[in-house]
Amino acid sequence: MITVYVGAFINPKSFSKVDFINHGMVSVDDQTGRINSVQQFESAEALQTAITTLSTDHKLVKLSPEQFLTPGFIDMHTHAPQYRNLGLGLDYTLLEWLQKVTFPEERSYARQPHESPSEHNARVAHIYGHMVRHYLRYGTTTCCYFGGLHAEANRVLVQQVVQLGQRALIGKTCMDCNSPSDYVESTADSVQATREFVEYVKKCDASLEIPGRVLPVVTPRFALTCSRDSMEKLAEIAISTDVHIQTHMSENLDEIQFSKELFPECHNYASIYSSVGLLTRKTFLAHCVHLNEAQRALLSNSGTAVSHCPTSNFALNSGVADLRALAAAGIPVGLGSDVSGGYGLSILDAMRQAIIASKTLHFSDQKSKPLTVSEAFFLATRGGAEALSIDVGSFEEGNFFDALLVDMTNCPSIRHQHETLEQSLHRFVFLGDDRWIRTVFVNGTALL
Repeated sequence: MITVYVGAFINPKSFSKVDFINHGMVSVDDQTGRINSVQQFESAEALQTAITTLSTDHKLVKLSPEQFLTPGFIDMHTHAPQYRNLGLGLDYTLLEWLQKVTFPEERSYARQPHESPSEHNARVAHIYGHMVRHYLRYGTTTCCYFGGLHAEANRVLVQQVVQLGQRALIGKTCMDCNSPSDYVESTADSVQATREFVEYVKKCDASLEIPGRVLPVVTPRFALTCSRDSMEKLAEIAISTDVHIQTHMSENLDEIQFSKELFPECHNYASIYSSVGLLTRKTFLAHCVHLNEAQRALLSNSGTAVSHCPTSNFALNSGVADLRALAAAGIPVGLGSDVSGGYGLSILDAMRQAIIASKTLHFSDQKSKPLTVSEAFFLATRGGAEALSIDVGSFEEGNFFDALLVDMTNCPSIRHQHETLEQSLHRFVFLGDDRWIRTVFVNGTALL
């Protein structure tokens, strides 16, 4: 069966170009979940003529004048076991926040002495199921999750993502030093657990009707809590199994200073990761707020991508990343909510904060051009897909149909009579929330 969506579409083509298609037709193969064709017409009459030529085995879905389709949002950085901490502890800076707020919450995902395995799994499944539904409700069709240290809780996260239909990259967080005594692991255990988790996720994904939706990620937390030995061995796992790598870098000035003390032989933070083999074309780094030209060159030359997390960068008083400098260096960039350093999980909010962050840089450097709405939209969709090298993020033949049906009926403002589709995007980015998202599609399947 082929499903044909007819109406208005917003399609990111590049960082500097977004197509606004008023009269479009996107055909989706229901069996593969991939887009068969994308067509654009000059008028409603020409579109109607094309509709009459469709064969009878095509299912037609017509959008109303108040609706349009966009690619689904891609969240390149979040922490699943921090979900219950949303909005808490944001008076602290990064390292204080980790010790006082975050590590205590993450360690709670271990099975407690009074719990049976089934009771523990049910407790964790309740939290993670709520979280995944919450992300989907806000239009996040692809999410990159840091799990915690605990194997069983991480497997429950994978199971919830599989059952609820989201596309995800999921990693078991690794920490073998400079961590609380009750929330740390040995190097050997960290490496072995990572190897087993990669195998588990690959097995789960292979069982899906359309494989490739749930992928493993090798996940050293950051250089402060991972020894050189562990990082080298984790890099070897990622390379030998051909999977992604995710970690943090240069988020906070105190963190950077500590990294220099731990690795005095390295010139900078990026060179730490480079020296252990963690910078690859399948690596994406969260934050990268405080980079110099040499570090940007290391990332660019290795093909490493960056997850820009403006909400948490503001909330934890970390700084403002220079997005233009990253883009100018040829570094792929997407957006991350960074729950729970970020206080919300909406990528719409991440777009707003990215625009505001760019304007704060412009105050002190007039040559730094503020981010436009279309550029922020690209980062939230195709930019993230390109950074992760996955076939989503835009309406292109061969891509999976991961999409949002947006309905402007809930716009709180009185709209102009002849608003353009570009103006509708501006309203959606600055005013929109979950109430504007009528349907969420992953692999062509309507999840909400």
